[in-house]
Amino acid sequence: MRHLGSRYWNPLIRRNGELFEGPEDAYGPDLCCEYLNDFVRRNTHNPFFAYYPMILTHDPFTPTPDSEIEVGQSEVRGRRFFGDMVGYMDTLIGRIVRNLEILGLRGNTLLIFTSDNGTHRNITSQMGERSITGGKGRPISTGTHVPLIASQPGVIPRDLICEDLIDFTDFLPTIIDATGSEGEPDDFLDGMSFFPQLRGRKGDPREWIFCHYDPRWGQWQPSRFVRNKRWKLYDDGRFYDLHGDPMEDTPLESSGLGLEALRIHDQFQAVLDRMR
Repeated sequence: MRHLGSRYWNPLIRRNGELFEGPEDAYGPDLCCEYLNDFVRRNTHNPFFAYYPMILTHDPFTPTPDSEIEVGQSEVRGRRFFGDMVGYMDTLIGRIVRNLEILGLRGNTLLIFTSDNGTHRNITSQMGERSITGGKGRPISTGTHVPLIASQPGVIPRDLICEDLIDFTDFLPTIIDATGSEGEPDDFLDGMSFFPQLRGRKGDPREWIFCHYDPRWGQWQPSRFVRNKRWKLYDDGRFYDLHGDPMEDTPLESSGLGLEALRIHDQFQAVLDRMR
């Protein structure tokens, strides 16, 4: 039986404006991945851009085709399946990469992988020796600081790690830079290309990022902030030293700020004022 609103087993998917009836016990992420790969096959001889907002991983946490449970039991759910979903997400990315390799497009295609927000607050992950509880729905780092992986063999060094600040607005100028295109003269872009950094060059790293964060659910209210790697200022005046207070437990008192902190505070306040 098709479950109303399902995104996983027996999913409701609208394709090209029409409701798509997939096979019995179809898995939504599989259908979407195959649709993307088919799009690439149909555009093998044409430049293309593909935005692929993956269904995985998102609650409800349910079994994947690789889970050790009878396939099709979509009513079964729980945090124990989160790891399976992460693993299956990796499997789908592998299918995309393999498709590009088969078509001879791998070295000519820039792949960018990232997330739109932090992990669910019911999930605690291990990062080395650190245990990190998800911060989805919160403007703290565990809710807004996410992984970013870019890959293009022959262009991006395999073992390169870049510590520069990156903002979502930087994607468009980076893609323009990577394709050798030129924006229209009237274009106004807030972002900055990080394509030089992907190639192992210094580039022009940004000094700060601005975020308007509106979770629209739960107890957390919309907020705006400016931050760099160490300092963070909210539009309600809260100012944090993230090196000493990464979870933002105690805002700094303005009367106790040193010269560097005061300079950064004034710089960030000017950005917030300009963004109103």
